[in-house]
Amino acid sequence: MSSNSHLQEVIGGIPCAVSLGDLISRQEIEDLLFEFSELPPGQRLAVWAERLIGTPFEFESNLPILSEDMLRVNLANLDCITFIYVVIALSRADSFEQFVRQLKVLRYDVPDVEAASGRHAASGSFLHFVEESLLERAIEQGWLTDVTSTLVTAECIIPMAVDLRVIRRPAAFDFREQLVAPVRGERAISHTFIRAVDLQKMDVKLLQDGDIIVFAKDPTTAQGDLRHILVRHLGIVKKQAGAAYFIHSSRHFARREHATNEARPSHTGIFYDDDRRCEQLGVDFCGAYAGDEYIIKKDSDTYFAMDMSRLRTVQEYAESNFTGIKVLRLLPKPKNA
Repeated sequence: MSSNSHLQEVIGGIPCAVSLGDLISRQEIEDLLFEFSELPPGQRLAVWAERLIGTPFEFESNLPILSEDMLRVNLANLDCITFIYVVIALSRADSFEQFVRQLKVLRYDVPDVEAASGRHAASGSFLHFVEESLLERAIEQGWLTDVTSTLVTAECIIPMAVDLRVIRRPAAFDFREQLVAPVRGERAISHTFIRAVDLQKMDVKLLQDGDIIVFAKDPTTAQGDLRHILVRHLGIVKKQAGAAYFIHSSRHFARREHATNEARPSHTGIFYDDDRRCEQLGVDFCGAYAGDEYIIKKDSDTYFAMDMSRLRTVQEYAESNFTGIKVLRLLPKPKNA
């Protein structure tokens, strides 16, 4: 089955378009759900993130548009947001059917919006503002908790506000240039973040495997529709030797300087410009920036090269690209949920 094809079926009463790709089967998902079931929530989230390493990157907005009643259950390719949705849903599930139900609740069940039916592309809410789905609803539902303020002293915390508005996605990320609408309506919101320049003051020991890092930029410094977005990227903490690294889904590529035309894939097996030295990362750890000389410009987008022999920490990545970070932590699932 190709990465853009799917099987339509009804799972637990939910019409689904299922595409699992080549890296994992439904039976393996069932087996791992059982194997990971006794792990603490954060560790479950971290091991699921690791298991999905190698999954190709694709913006969900570039995938085929489904009918309004159809839930996309896609592990074949993930963008930085759908990667987070999938691992959260997997981490709260005991079976494949429950995974599907958790994914639907996380993405589309909005108690204060009548019928929560606005998930069709024409309405602009088939895609999401993370500011709503994770920073509001997942916390309100008791799935996640915000631990940002516990990691640093008060002077390292800054507020950032944004006016959520209907926006049009840029062509580089969405060939249809679809609308994205706030499910709860256009409004002003504000959240607190650890200032990126103060991250070296953060006690890394307080971060836990599976913590979700929300990378944000100050909207007042942005242009166009980006003025209406706070969250620019997401990752999942995985600590090594006391340092806080993270797993994310990235469209950028590993620079494999000595790879020949016969070299085997190391990451997703997708090569930019048919050059085996430039392999798309997809779901993987974040590597160090390899340099401007390797930049690839393609299809209205820019792709950056990463040196995967040197991983970047949460602090290093945030300081190089963002205004601040927020840290969310998965909570235990109630027995009756």
